[in-house]
Amino acid sequence: MTDPKTGDKVATVTNTITETPEGELMMTFTFTVGANGPFNVPGDAEQQEKTRAKIALDAMQRTLEVTRQLVKDKKI
Repeated sequence: MTDPKTGDKVATVTNTITETPEGELMMTFTFTVGANGPFNVPGDAEQQEKTRAKIALDAMQRTLEVTRQLVKDKKI
């Protein structure tokens, strides 16, 4: 994932699709996020964390939408 303002890499996301014995598909998201500065620092660090959390949530939601469509189309 990249920061939309700076283009800097802020995280790596790995998506793993597995199948249960019953045939259900499951997707696991793994996020590796870089340092956000020292704890208890007011101001920008907290806002950056909120921004990164929103980016991550948006990425997960879009990935699920696309994956569901691929399953529906029998492409996976």
